[in-house]
Amino acid sequence: KIHVQLLKEIFGLRINTCNSMVYGVTKRIPLVYMRYLKIIKFWVRVSNAENKQLSSLVYKFLVKNCITNSWCNQVENLLYNLGMHAAWVQGVTNHTAFLSEFRERLFLYARVNIAGDVNISNKCVTYKDISPYIMSGHYPECIYNNMSKKSIKTYIRFVTRNHRLFVERGAWVKPKVLRENRKCLVCDVVEDE
Repeated sequence: KIHVQLLKEIFGLRINTCNSMVYGVTKRIPLVYMRYLKIIKFWVRVSNAENKQLSSLVYKFLVKNCITNSWCNQVENLLYNLGMHAAWVQGVTNHTAFLSEFRERLFLYARVNIAGDVNISNKCVTYKDISPYIMSGHYPECIYNNMSKKSIKTYIRFVTRNHRLFVERGAWVKPKVLRENRKCLVCDVVEDE
């Protein structure tokens, strides 16, 4: 939670800005996924350790006795959700290749979850139009490399609906102006970015 709050603070976004838009436009993922990666790294090390190590003994005890709600069950569920349950059943032989594959799948899983959150949110109108480019992984670099820091901040604020166009301001006033009545003063059409 502190991670996304910091991102919002850095870019001057409102607190109620959709977290998924912030993660997507900044090419970040929630820190919980980094924790999952560390858990799996620990699991690989413990599951392949010598029998004399205490951590290895405890791990084998938990697996052998099928203790429910242990971290072992959570590791198994995580591997299953990422389509890597075979590693749980057969074990891991090539640690480097496995961890590389796991990291790739985990980050893809995170990006898919972020995209899913954006698709069900009604606050992500502009972002939905731009997100296919953002999710491809190529869009932000080519844009951000040619922009000043101020322009990047302005772009992020625009995409995440943190701008002062009437389409947004109309939602802030009391009584709230219906979206179809939030018209541009110049061209008299609904201001929709």
